[in-house]
Amino acid sequence: MVNKAMMKFQDTPAPRLRIKHPKRVIIIALVSLLVIAAGIYAFLSYQNWQQFDQRSQASAVSLKTAIDESLGNESSAETPAEQIDKVINNFEDTYGDTPCETTSLYSWQTVVPAVNEMQNSCTSRSSSTLAVINALKPLSQFLKDQKVAAATIAATIEATKEPSDYSVAATLWQENTKTLPGTEQFAPVTNKINEVTGLISSAYSALASASTVEDKAAFDAAITSLQTAYQTIPSIHAIALEAQTSLTTAVTEAYKKL
Repeated sequence: MVNKAMMKFQDTPAPRLRIKHPKRVIIIALVSLLVIAAGIYAFLSYQNWQQFDQRSQASAVSLKTAIDESLGNESSAETPAEQIDKVINNFEDTYGDTPCETTSLYSWQTVVPAVNEMQNSCTSRSSSTLAVINALKPLSQFLKDQKVAAATIAATIEATKEPSDYSVAATLWQENTKTLPGTEQFAPVTNKINEVTGLISSAYSALASASTVEDKAAFDAAITSLQTAYQTIPSIHAIALEAQTSLTTAVTEAYKKL
């Protein structure tokens, strides 16, 4: 009897468990997820543009501070060119070219007036910092070129101070100028140096010729020409100062706009 009852119980199918999912519950869940996602996106967007703006502002302040503290520091053991290069390298290592572009995930948001204004401000600041960097670079190169040129001229003057062979002296003044810097910003100075050294070299050549034929009048005239040629050396400094002043002014004008 019991076995029959058990067999009957086992033959009875188990009731199915049915869980109802009303559409309203599903919709609420989806909306909630969308709201959370939108909130997260809005927060990330805010963070992105805030950091974007802060970095832009910091780059300009950092560059201005570096210039104020480093350039013209007479107590520094660094040369002016080294001071300038340090400012440039530190800035570029930290900020690069300070791009005012963000990922496509956020870039479309510039249609929002406030965000668009933020990007325009960044573009303006970046243009200002880039202008300063672009003005500092040729000034630094000019100072390096000037140092090389000055050393070349000084060495040539020393080597021909008491020449035993006027022809050798003429050649030295002609050949040494071939090692002068050929950069664009130093071109006016190089041209002037070539002009002056050409006069000195010609005077030494005239001395060599007069000495060979033992022409005293020609020799005396060549001595006068040589003295006159040497007196034109300071004109090189005048041209260099003019070129350097122009480059320095460009830096100053760009700096005012930071």
